[in-house]
Amino acid sequence: MSSFFNKLSAKLSEASKTIQQKIHHRAAGPVGQADLEDSNVANIGSAEDRAARKAAAETEPAWEGAGAAPGIEIWRIEKFEVKKIDAADHGKFYGGDSYIILLTTENEDGTLKWDIHFWLGAETSVDEMGTAAYKTVELDNLLDDAAVQHREVQDHESSSFLAAFNPAIQVLAGGIDSGFRHVEPESYTPRLLHVKKVGKNTRVSQVALEAASLNQHDVFVLDAGLTLYQFEGEMASAFEKHKAAEVVAAIRSDRDGQPEMGEPLSPEFWELLGGEAEISTEDHAPSDPAPEPSLWKLTDDSGELTFDKVADAPLSTDMLESDDVFILDTGIEVFIWIGEGASYGERYNAMPHAMEYLTNQNRPSYLPITRLVQGGETQAFNKCFE
Repeated sequence: MSSFFNKLSAKLSEASKTIQQKIHHRAAGPVGQADLEDSNVANIGSAEDRAARKAAAETEPAWEGAGAAPGIEIWRIEKFEVKKIDAADHGKFYGGDSYIILLTTENEDGTLKWDIHFWLGAETSVDEMGTAAYKTVELDNLLDDAAVQHREVQDHESSSFLAAFNPAIQVLAGGIDSGFRHVEPESYTPRLLHVKKVGKNTRVSQVALEAASLNQHDVFVLDAGLTLYQFEGEMASAFEKHKAAEVVAAIRSDRDGQPEMGEPLSPEFWELLGGEAEISTEDHAPSDPAPEPSLWKLTDDSGELTFDKVADAPLSTDMLESDDVFILDTGIEVFIWIGEGASYGERYNAMPHAMEYLTNQNRPSYLPITRLVQGGETQAFNKCFE
């Protein structure tokens, strides 16, 4: 699994670089290596340049009204374009697709705060990955570069992302076209949903339709179209049981209340799973301890981009310099810190370098990545510094 996500991360890094370099064609060469005396390049990052990028973002029809009021907005990538998703389908993600999710919240003083997550399905294409990465930057441009950006990978989402959806996110097989509302029993393919508590949140993932997928630690919903089965493992938590019941209720509501509840472990239940089998008592939760935090610096002070380690824990905020970009690996997630004086090349190469860092340092390439700007640090970021 880790080798698969290493490939996924490497492909996304390459796709992001290619699209960014194509869009930002004003530079005379690779970003960060252009002649800084060139008049066009020298203008990059200026107030005029930011205004131009915002104006360009405003031409994207999909962004109309984006972030204007508190709430959740979701777009799916379709052939290099972003298409808005109906609110009724919020929380449903297909493993063959890529999405952009904008969470808008209101601060105590009445101002708005934005978090942009781009979510990558395990089977999404390179084109979709690259477009999601670039369009996330474009949406941030529209919001005056004030948003916090997050990269999410299927089955390894951040806690802040999972907490945004109630009762839980549902990760389904295929693409969004696999979804349906009006059930036709003769044509519907059954699916098995795994309901598992992740920290303080819940994830619902589609798993193989077979008895071997079951375990006694979690809850499973067997969706046969017009019949639903809720199997509760002997060691499943009350939280998981409750969330599974909410998932069942949501499915029934989506289908106008048509589905009936079937009996788990009944002959019909086992037949759908290919035959009765012993249910595993193993819990597959990861047990490896996370490494200590480390801090890395991305800078083009020399005229070329360099990326070097600053220090391992303990870390101090004095190590952060406003003119550069820093990447913080907390052990369980990665933060990109953009100094207020960071150059264009540093800013736009930050996400690709963070993804390459995971691959080059043999870190899990599916770790959540959050990009934030100086002054917008989160509690999770700050707690890594003394």
